Amino acid sequence: MAIPDQSGFNTGNWTAHYVSSILGGINVPSFELYHATVQDAQVGGALTMGFDLTRIWGGTSIGAGGVSEYSPAAGWLLNPALEFYVFFNYPASGVPPQICCWFRYDLQDPYNAAAARGAGG
Repeated sequence: MAIPDQSGFNTGNWTAHYVSSILGGINVPSFELYHATVQDAQVGGALTMGFDLTRIWGGTSIGAGGVSEYSPAAGWLLNPALEFYVFFNYPASGVPPQICCWFRYDLQDPYNAAAARGAGG
């Protein structure tokens, strides 16, 4: 769920921050974000995803009903310590937008395979 921005990158607007304490629950060294959905967002608004406002991966506009989906052409490679943000371009008031991200990982990667077996990275 987005909250009023606390990052300093999107002052006054909604921001969702995927912190390492959340991403740390993904128990492999590398994974990718491959899909995201949004609901309860402001119709006509937009969102931008990235590490900050200067290092952006992409974004999308909010459609009818306050919903949207985003699927990058290629997944964004992440690790559990690499935090990222979802910045909404409208003021933080009313119902906060909800965002759900889907992650996937490759067990052909030897480090991921070792972590999945419980052998560490």
